[in-house]
Amino acid sequence: KGVPAEAPALVTAYRAQFAEDQRELDGYLSKAEQGYPFSQALGEPHALITELLGIQSTAALIGAIKTRRDDLEDYLDLREKLRNFYKGTQVKIFDELRQGLRELDADLSRVNRTDLLERLQKARQVTQSPDPVKDIAGMAGHLKPVLAYVEDLLKEAKARVREVLESEVKRLQAIALELGPEETSKLTQPILDVRGRLDSAKTIDAAESTQLAVQQAAHKVEQDIIRAINARAEAEKRRQEESRRKEEERKRKEQEGNKATGKEEPEPEPHPEPEPEPVIVTRPIRTIEVKKVSSKTYLETQGDIQEFLTTLKQQLEQAVQSGERVRLE
Repeated sequence: KGVPAEAPALVTAYRAQFAEDQRELDGYLSKAEQGYPFSQALGEPHALITELLGIQSTAALIGAIKTRRDDLEDYLDLREKLRNFYKGTQVKIFDELRQGLRELDADLSRVNRTDLLERLQKARQVTQSPDPVKDIAGMAGHLKPVLAYVEDLLKEAKARVREVLESEVKRLQAIALELGPEETSKLTQPILDVRGRLDSAKTIDAAESTQLAVQQAAHKVEQDIIRAINARAEAEKRRQEESRRKEEERKRKEQEGNKATGKEEPEPEPHPEPEPEPVIVTRPIRTIEVKKVSSKTYLETQGDIQEFLTTLKQQLEQAVQSGERVRLE
């Protein structure tokens, strides 16, 4: 009663539009849950559209549309703003700012320039604003100077650690030289693996932390090299002892055979013995930890110094007299 003849068709169109609006608003709400703006502004319009969709009577729906006209006009303004934000360049700038802040998060404490700190503050304000539309214009590339600054700091940190790493690699390769290239390559691989970690470091903290990894790997590799050298020296010593034992056994059997047959041993000719071929001997390595030479934490008197030097000298001489090389630590 009192409803125009064209009302049913009009209401059907309204319902279809409201259903589409509801789906669109659901999408915006989902975005808001992911950290995008407008979460506070979406509640009332979503409730309005849901309310209108719930009205079954044609006359009641037309009446509600008239009553809520101002609210619907406010919603249409908001919808236009949302569409401009998500379908234009604004959301791209917003994503760029968010991504830039994420990348900088681990190294923010390294940024100390006032101009760059101001840029960071502005980016935070925009990405945390419930409605960033007014402020986001012109902010494309806003964090590029900060990112470039931190990238330079990262390169410098990597260069410092790489210098230490390459120095350690050369030192260890020199120690392992007598083991041959194949075994040297195998033994030094752990410290070479740190190089890969350094190259892939994305933050300054990650790059600097690899310096500790370099030191730890270098210590382990050096110990492994020394063990390998000492094992080779021990094996060579056993081989020489076995060779000497066999030679003595051969001479003994030869003498016994001569005695059994009554054959006299020939007089040795009076010419000098030929020079023996030089034998390359792998000398083992002994590590002397200087800090453990004395039980005292501090050397405070001339007597303390003399005692320390005397003990150190004794350990050094003992190692050299045993045919060992000395590595001080």
